[in-house]
Amino acid sequence: MMISYMQRHRLGWGDRLPVDTQITRLIYVCLLSLTCSWIQADSPIVGLARDSQKRVVKIYGAGGIAGLEAYQSGFIVSPEGHIATAWSYVLDVEPIVLLDDGRRYEAEIVGFEPALELAVLKIEASDLPFFAIDEQLEVQWGDPVIAVSNLFNIATGDEPASVLQGTVAAVSNLNARRGTLKTPYSGNVYILDLIANNPGAAGALWWIQQADW
Repeated sequence: MMISYMQRHRLGWGDRLPVDTQITRLIYVCLLSLTCSWIQADSPIVGLARDSQKRVVKIYGAGGIAGLEAYQSGFIVSPEGHIATAWSYVLDVEPIVLLDDGRRYEAEIVGFEPALELAVLKIEASDLPFFAIDEQLEVQWGDPVIAVSNLFNIATGDEPASVLQGTVAAVSNLNARRGTLKTPYSGNVYILDLIANNPGAAGALWWIQQADW
């Protein structure tokens, strides 16, 4: 915008700009400064999101035809390389797993339960950051939540996984059948104010932080 104005009025970089243009430039610089300060603000969610990203993996396998994505997400559940993910067509071949730091591994499917749409992979690695899944939290309406996944295959190497922030909009009890196999289910369901079902989000982690952000 500034260069266009200077070209239009034949001004050089050393010439004095009109007062209104100087004010416009000052406002622009102030807004840019405030935006950068906000992005770099020290917020607890920044550390939580980064810690979560280190434990989320990108999974590549079957797909790529008829509009089927050949990728999904998973999260590490043991330091020895066990990974929880969604049981899907992507796992119809031996999958490739990419860690947060870009390391690539061939993965083995060591367990699956189609009725629950759950699979467990194993890679030959050690001392990995992981999520402990032996704890059960009491989730309440209004709790903040983040979803971490390889959304739209944006992260293809050592780039961190995508992070979405939202809240638990409602908690309700469900007694019904769900999924392709119409598996009976009885228990709580969580309605999230968060779009977490885009391509690549299958097998993603959503994490509730029961504290003030």
